[in-house]
Amino acid sequence: MKLAYTIIYVPDVPRALTFYETAFGLERRFVHESGHYAEMETGATALAFASYEMAGANLPAGFRESDPAAVPGNVEIVFTTSDVPAAFEVAVEAGATRLVKPQTKPWGQTVAYVRDPDGNLIELASPMAPPAAPAIESGPRPLLTILAVEDVERSARFYRGVFGWPARVDVSIYVEFELPGGAGLGVYQREAFAENPGQEPAVTPAGAISATEIYLQQDNLDACIAKLESVGARKLSDRAARPWGDEAAYYADPDGNVVVVASALPAAGEVEPA
Repeated sequence: MKLAYTIIYVPDVPRALTFYETAFGLERRFVHESGHYAEMETGATALAFASYEMAGANLPAGFRESDPAAVPGNVEIVFTTSDVPAAFEVAVEAGATRLVKPQTKPWGQTVAYVRDPDGNLIELASPMAPPAAPAIESGPRPLLTILAVEDVERSARFYRGVFGWPARVDVSIYVEFELPGGAGLGVYQREAFAENPGQEPAVTPAGAISATEIYLQQDNLDACIAKLESVGARKLSDRAARPWGDEAAYYADPDGNVVVVASALPAAGEVEPA
């Protein structure tokens, strides 16, 4: 199981691409001709944007749109950079909203927080340790996807039980899983999460879903779906062929974040192994 994409639903995909190019120096990897979906070049795990129209097609029960005027949601995108103050100023000049100026944490890491034009929360952070040679030679690169959750133990049990990722950090308020390729997925107790950006993250009402989607590619889709259903994951959309060439099923984690498990459909003329 690999974390393949982090997808953010936005009202205007081209605008989001332009902002992330200008603010963080990312490059476009793929842009669908419809303008409803695009991916940035961010190494093994792609940062992608999908339109509200695509969200509506994928999630017939509806979803919560981002709101720049409201408090940040319960997910942050983290970029690492050797010069957090400079990256912070470049992001603000590109249209990001200041939240927390660069500051050094007790463990030695320098961090800052901004929001993109659609209200999504972004952390800029210095590396915790000397990084390996990055796939991208310049600009910040995604290190973590962090979810604010009500119950860390419950969320950790969910992700560990379904995907079997090892925990590289496991404390009472925060669990961080090691994903294939070196990226991480963290679940952070909501009140502790709020201390870093200085604002309370939005709470997804019971039965609703957040505006965050975690997209995971899996060779054995049947087994993964069975594990999701065995832990009581809420089904959002049945397994089906998708227009972008994957077969995918949509579920919600205990806090309403969208979890998609997918596998590539065989190309024309190929035969799936028995």
